[in-house]
Amino acid sequence: MKKLVLFPLSIVAFLAACDTESTSSVDPFAGSPKGDLRYERHFEKNQISFKCNVYATNSDVTVDMTVNVLDEQQPALRYRVNGNYNTAVYSGAIESSGLYNKGAGFFCENAKEDCESMNNVSVNCSDNKVVFSANIPNVDPTYSEIYVSRVLPSMNSVCDEMFELYLNDPLIIRSGDATKKAQTCDVQVAGSTVTMVITYPDKSMHLTATLVNGVYSVREEYTGVDAATLAQVCTAYQNEDGLTNVTCSGNVFTYTPLIVPEFSAFVEFQRDVECPAFLDGSMTFEDLWFDED
Repeated sequence: MKKLVLFPLSIVAFLAACDTESTSSVDPFAGSPKGDLRYERHFEKNQISFKCNVYATNSDVTVDMTVNVLDEQQPALRYRVNGNYNTAVYSGAIESSGLYNKGAGFFCENAKEDCESMNNVSVNCSDNKVVFSANIPNVDPTYSEIYVSRVLPSMNSVCDEMFELYLNDPLIIRSGDATKKAQTCDVQVAGSTVTMVITYPDKSMHLTATLVNGVYSVREEYTGVDAATLAQVCTAYQNEDGLTNVTCSGNVFTYTPLIVPEFSAFVEFQRDVECPAFLDGSMTFEDLWFDED
C-alpha cells in the first residue's frame, strides 16, 4: 500500500511546481493540445503505460502526460500544462482516477504555494482534480517565438524526468533477482478488506487494508525483521508525506494513506503487479519501506 502511495506522489509533486498561470474557465483537458508534436517519451510495460508529449506553435508550448494502469478505461493520472506567450497565460491541471483516486487533491496546497508569487493566480481543487492558472509576468508578445524556442528544452526535460522516474521503478523494471524472490505472495478479499501475505524463508509480511467511508486503514505486521530495521521503517513512514496517523508498535505499523484507490483496482494491482514483482525478486521489503530501486 505504501509503495502505491510513493509511486505516483513523487511524480505529481514535480509536475505541480508551476512557474506561472492565468484565470480561465476553460478545462485544460478540453480538446487536443495546440501545435505540432515536438517531443515524445513513452513505454508500455507490465500493465503500466506512460506517455508524455510536448507540442508547440509559434506562441504556445504544451506538455501532455498520461499514465494508464491495469487497462483502466480512464487514465489513472493526467497532467497538462500550456504556456501562451501571446496572451501571457500559463494554465494547467492534474487529474487522477481509478488506482490513483484522490491523488490529485493531495497536491492542492503545493500548487497554491508554487504559484503564489505569480499574477492573477487561480487554483481550484477537488479530490481528483487540480486546475491552476496565472499570468506570466514581463512577457512581450513580439518575442513569443523566441520564448517558445527557449522553453522547449526544459519542457522536453520534464518528459525525460517523468519517463525515467516511472521506468526505473521496481514494479516496472521487473528485473527479477533470484536471490530476492519471495516464496509466496497471496491476496485475499473479504468485503471491503484486502489482505496480502508475503513470505520468505526467514521473514514475512501480513498487510491488511480496509476501506471504510472512503478512507483506508492499513496495518502491516512483520516477522523475522530485526528491531533496528523496524525502527528505521517507523521513521521512514512517519516522514512520508503521503501517510497520516502513522503508529509503530514493535513489528506492527498502522497508517492512513492520502491516496484512496478504487477498491477493485487496488486488489487487481496487488494481485497482478505487486505479487509478481515480489515473486520474481524485482521488488523487496526495502523497496516498500524506503522506496529503494
